[in-house]
Amino acid sequence: MKKTLYLVFFFCLTLLTGNVLAQETEAMEDKKLSLTISGEFDASIKNYSKDRFATPQGPVAESSAKARIPSFDIQMQYQFAPKWKATADVEFVSESNIQVDEISLTRDIIPEFNVKAGMFILPIGHCNNGYTYFDYFTAGDPECDFSLIPCPFIETGVSFLGELKCGLSYQASFTTAMTPTNYTSEYWTQYATQGFFRDESFFSSPALSLNIGYEGIKNLKLNTGIYYCANTAKNMSLYSDYKEFCLKTFNKNQAIPVTILFADGQYRNDYFTARASVLKGFMGGTYQLTSYYGSLRDLGDLDKIDGLEYVNGVIGKQVFSYMGEVGLNLKNCFYKDTKGPDLIPFIHYECYDSEEKVESELSEMRNPCSRVNMWSFGLNWRTFKNIAVKSSYTTRRIGRGCDNMNSANEFTLALAYSFDF
Repeated sequence: MKKTLYLVFFFCLTLLTGNVLAQETEAMEDKKLSLTISGEFDASIKNYSKDRFATPQGPVAESSAKARIPSFDIQMQYQFAPKWKATADVEFVSESNIQVDEISLTRDIIPEFNVKAGMFILPIGHCNNGYTYFDYFTAGDPECDFSLIPCPFIETGVSFLGELKCGLSYQASFTTAMTPTNYTSEYWTQYATQGFFRDESFFSSPALSLNIGYEGIKNLKLNTGIYYCANTAKNMSLYSDYKEFCLKTFNKNQAIPVTILFADGQYRNDYFTARASVLKGFMGGTYQLTSYYGSLRDLGDLDKIDGLEYVNGVIGKQVFSYMGEVGLNLKNCFYKDTKGPDLIPFIHYECYDSEEKVESELSEMRNPCSRVNMWSFGLNWRTFKNIAVKSSYTTRRIGRGCDNMNSANEFTLALAYSFDF
């Protein structure tokens, strides 16, 4: 099945290119190259350790002052023919890692229907929907999506995309899918994308995703979408492949389907900006998966699985996240005609839970630290349209209304930038 899909994919790509590509490339005199550089660096004072799952009461109390560069991103797009463009996106992330977010080729056919093929970011979840560090009022990306799904959500395949009437747009994708060897109780599917992180991708059970956007009203941007894979268990690595998983769980038809639904929106004018998002995730077969990895742990075989992120605990069968933020531009409200900087006080809220619901047989293993309620208050100072200085105070409430849980609070200063060339 996998070989057949690959053959179909490359055959379609060959039909799209062929002699047409050569003729269009020769005919085009002005080849257009665009470049975007973006990133952020920040410094923070915290009263907690990094791991909120360190104890049953939450993170360990630990005062620290740290500075970091979470990401530096370079995106290049080269239009080498009137209807052809190549895109490459490279991200330099903290801890000296280099990550390729996109290498793709796009064929523009008509505004309503175009084709993209290669490795690219699926626009599923607010953090994968084209927002940069510069857009958010807080330092870094929102925690809620980052704590549940891959960000960036990198997969390999083909997308069909276009812009319709009345401000509607769409992107439908057929790609590789996530793998259960990287599901965790703490962060659900955050590490599970196959993307750039693997030497080879398994395509035994592909994923289907759809994003629908709307920008038909001035200053308003809306998106909604769905991601679905019928059986991510078929994408397991060679050691713990689908057959081995079924053998251990005594069910030859055992499946681990994953569905992710999301919606987000932004309204921005000269005076205020408001953003919000909601995400809901569903996973089947979590009892069998947890039991399978538990049996490997008992046999001392967990270390034999290369790249396995599972440590202990139960993987949630349902997860959720909510995010919202509002900022008011004081300059445009009170001294719009001057050349002073934009001053934007803001309020930011997030709530997320990687174990919102678990199988009843595993309810005793449910970790109260999986839920977080987070408030941030601060100020953005923007002298130039491409640079933002951010200051914020963040307080987190860990747990589901439990007593004696440790808090996680911090004060942060950050500089975010985004330049187009």
